[in-house]
Amino acid sequence: MTTLMKYSVGVDVSKDTLHACICEIDSQQQVKIKTSHRFLNSKKDYTALMQWFTKHRKQDVPLVICMEATGIYYEKVALELYQKGYSVSVLLPSKAKRYMQSLGLKTKNDKIDASGLAQMGAEQSLALWQPLGDYFYFILFSSGSFGAKQKERLWLIISGFSFIFGIKGTVVFPQCIH
Repeated sequence: MTTLMKYSVGVDVSKDTLHACICEIDSQQQVKIKTSHRFLNSKKDYTALMQWFTKHRKQDVPLVICMEATGIYYEKVALELYQKGYSVSVLLPSKAKRYMQSLGLKTKNDKIDASGLAQMGAEQSLALWQPLGDYFYFILFSSGSFGAKQKERLWLIISGFSFIFGIKGTVVFPQCIH
């Protein structure tokens, strides 16, 4: 008899949309895709995303949510899920790409990427994402009204700063500067 071991939600994040896929892995290491869905990359749809994956899982089985670090676009959804108590793993795009290539996936679209991220989260024990401390918000709050390019440059500067000084986590953009 097989036992359900873990659920994994793969989220392919872009500027405007989130493509999500949920899968499960059992004690025989069999991965089964349950369903997928597309959401807007907005606070309102983050709630819809959480309701969707809650509806498709048993509460007593662990859940991990996997996404790629896509510039500044993944930060809001990752923070929202983290603050709601979910286990979130943020992967380097190159790591996710190599994993999907190892599966023999040659076609690339948002739905396939979400499915590959879900499978990766189910099969592997990935490091969990954590936002940086509040002291980084000061820099971001004092940045005024930036456009997308300036926000991305600031994100790169702060990310580099955190890497140089060995600070764990990733940069999170507060709601007020998005």
